[in-house]
Amino acid sequence: RSSSCKAGGCVSFDGVDDYVSGVFSKDVSEFTISGWAYLTDFGNSGSIFSGYSGSTGIVYGRFLSSSRRPNFYTLPTGGSEHELTAPDQVSLNEWHHLAYVYDGAMKRIYVDGVEVAFAPLSQAKFLFDNFEIGRSE
Repeated sequence: RSSSCKAGGCVSFDGVDDYVSGVFSKDVSEFTISGWAYLTDFGNSGSIFSGYSGSTGIVYGRFLSSSRRPNFYTLPTGGSEHELTAPDQVSLNEWHHLAYVYDGAMKRIYVDGVEVAFAPLSQAKFLFDNFEIGRSE
């Protein structure tokens, strides 16, 4: 827990090996991943959330390492890979609210409540049995 967290509390990751993982079984065709991020430097790709079932049904809400641009990666169950990347990077040493939304027809990325990227992805299904917060598998 860091004293500079939003809403009075948070999990603080060191950017090297800290993460939270869990197991659940969920078949979804619509979802939202959202969270707060505070980047202090360039580094490895940073994942806010990853969900997967083996090697398919994969979803990453993350940052790309060298650009600090939010990226929304999906590999639907029985489908093809699809990436959506925001055009602009997020600033360092500031809190940013990020949301990655799939509504069954479109993927969208929001930064601080503003839609910054979107792309069509029709009728994709995702079967998750594992999730991680703060790490990409």
